[in-house]
Amino acid sequence: PVLRRRDGLHTYHLAVVADDIADGVTEVVRGADLLNDTGVQISLWRALGQTTPQWRHTPLVVGPDHRKWSKSQHTLHLDALKAAGWRVADVCRTVLPWLGLPPLGCWEDALPMFAWTNIPQTAIRIEDDPILAPHPKDGLAWRFEMLHPFAPS
Repeated sequence: PVLRRRDGLHTYHLAVVADDIADGVTEVVRGADLLNDTGVQISLWRALGQTTPQWRHTPLVVGPDHRKWSKSQHTLHLDALKAAGWRVADVCRTVLPWLGLPPLGCWEDALPMFAWTNIPQTAIRIEDDPILAPHPKDGLAWRFEMLHPFAPS
């Protein structure tokens, strides 16, 4: 892999591995879209004489167009949900089922029930824009379905 660009800056792979080693990272949880980067990063960890962390890759949340929802896509921000009247409990009741947990209004209540084996292996598709959909106290704000198999567009 390329570790230093022509302009002299280090690439993402080297930078993230160096940061993780410096921070003592032992577990990495990230989106399935970064699965292909894991092999390169494992190689770098080993080349630097370090014990590799454990990796977990979670399914992506995608819109009706199958594009991932993320900060880089400018698709969703918690500030927008807050401005639309959402409370922390509303977000919890929406997101916890994506983790295979009951739609409780509090992360702390759901944490003892968490298991990696409950997390779906396929993308979570959002059918409606959460800002335009009804507020959670009026019913499910986001309808979603599991896509199988997931193929990023």
